[in-house]
Amino acid sequence: MSIKRKLIALSLFTVLVVIISPWVDFAAAGSTEIQQMIIHELRIPRVLFAFTAGCGLALCGMVFQAMFRNPLATPFTLGVASGASLGAAISVYAGI
Repeated sequence: MSIKRKLIALSLFTVLVVIISPWVDFAAAGSTEIQQMIIHELRIPRVLFAFTAGCGLALCGMVFQAMFRNPLATPFTLGVASGASLGAAISVYAGI
């Protein structure tokens, strides 16, 4: 079976599951304890961290614009974006 046929079969199966899922009770397969653990230990912390990171980025953008008195100032102006990408690359490479 070729890759294209496998991808088409997977796509059709996914669509079928999405269409059938309202009538089949998939929630009974997992316990409520597992669902609560996923929500409280995985999803909520990630959402809060993403919100905090977005607020920090917006604040930094505002500081750059106020510091240079230029509404088009970006983190690329001082090379902050390049330094951040270097730090991210080092942390991924080091496994931190």
